[in-house]
Order: sequence, then C-alpha cells, then structure tokens
Amino acid sequence: MYPPSQYARLPTEDGEAPSPSVPSKSRLVLFNHSLLRTMVISFGVFLIVLVFDTLARNALGSALIPWSPSPPPPPPLWLQDNPAGGPLVLNIAVISRVDGFDRRKDMRDAIFEGVRPSDVKFEYRFFVCAPQEGPEGEKLHSRLLEENKYYNDVMILDNIPDIPERISEKRYMAFKWAGAMSKNDYDYFFTLDSDTFVRLGALARRLPVFLTGKNIKPREQPVLIGRMSVHWVHLLNTIPDGNKDPVDEDEYIRGPWYSYPMGISYMI
Repeated sequence: MYPPSQYARLPTEDGEAPSPSVPSKSRLVLFNHSLLRTMVISFGVFLIVLVFDTLARNALGSALIPWSPSPPPPPPLWLQDNPAGGPLVLNIAVISRVDGFDRRKDMRDAIFEGVRPSDVKFEYRFFVCAPQEGPEGEKLHSRLLEENKYYNDVMILDNIPDIPERISEKRYMAFKWAGAMSKNDYDYFFTLDSDTFVRLGALARRLPVFLTGKNIKPREQPVLIGRMSVHWVHLLNTIPDGNKDPVDEDEYIRGPWYSYPMGISYMI
C-alpha cells in the first residue's frame, strides 16, 4: 500500500483511542447510573410529600375552617340618607370630541341612566365642535347628525373646528348655554370632560354634608365648587369673533395672580 502510513492508525499511550461516533461501554454505564439516581431521588421526594400531606389532612380533619371573604364595610351614613332639602338640580355640560361616539354612549349608560329623581334632577348636553374638512370629516359629521337625531343631547358647534387650540371656545359656549337659563330653575351648572365618571346620586347626598355650616345658597349667591389653582396670565381679546384661522390665539399679559378652577369638572 502506498504510502504505507497514510491509512495507518496512530497508537496512543493508553491504547487505541475509541471511535468518536461510537460511545464507549464505560460512558454508557455512567449515563445510566446518573439517570437512575435522579429517578430514585425524585420518586423519594414525591413519596415524602405525599406522606406528609396525608398525615396533615388526617390530623386536621374537620378542624379546617373554610375561607370566606370578609363582609364589605357598611356605606357611610350620608350615603344612606336622602339628599337634604330635596333633589339636587343640575345643568350638566360635557366637553366632548367630535369622534367620541363610544365615550358619549358610555356616559349615557353609566352616568345619566338610572339616576333616581328623588336624588337628582338634571339636564345635560354634550358640546362638540365641527370636524375637519374632507371626506373623513363629512363621514364624521353625518354620523354625528344621526347620533343627535336619536339622542337629541349633542350641541354641535359648526362654526368652531374640533382642534385643541379652540377647546376654550367650546367651554365658553357651554357657559352660554347654562347662562341662558334662569338661575331660579337649577342649583348648579356642572361642567365635566368626557373621560370623567361621576355618581350623581352620591354627589347629591354628599354635597349637603360637605357644605354643612357654610350657609351656601347657590340660587342666591355666586358659588364655585372645584379644584382651584392660581395663575398670572391674562388673555386679551385680540382675535375678532368669526376668525377663520384656527391656530390664531389671543395675546396675553402677565398681571396679578388670580384664582381659577382646574381639573376635569367643577360646579358653579
């Protein structure tokens, strides 16, 4: 054979090396011992757990007390009483986006439905500005008209575009709506955002407790209930009514600090 050493197997110090593709007998025996030991240990742990569980059940027996949730605390006393002085009378304005169909439906179902007349008498409106021009805006406007035809609770402000820069005008129109009613016909004007949840019945029962000792007469004197903050920015009416540019804003100056209501809702 040429060359004679080309296919010769090289000797090792401990003898011939085993083929790497065929495991040796000693390796197979070691693997089997490890597997068997793991199985024996696992089975022993299982038996120990089973024995202790059985002993515990037999020892406790009927002494085990079934778990039951704690009863809920009773409602406060003011929530159990009818509103002092009769039902609370509210005019409610909700500031809503033109595409907020789902939110308006949720508010009708969760806030305005099911209120007991003995707790609250109210009238509400959603204040919505005009959608943007174009095909999508036309679809929104058509859907909005259908919604209002069915519920008759949406004030559509067609002359104000539905953009963040004009949201204050939406609130202003809500004030005008409430101001057109006689102050002798309701207790408070209540404005809130469309992401607000309020329990009107609980509000009517809680309010007399909150105003105890304050001699508040909302139909006879100016009252504002809400979260108050302070600011020094005073806006100047520099943009004429009917301006067509939606991003034009009134100028402002810095003056003395004044208080104003902030947050998702307040009552006047």
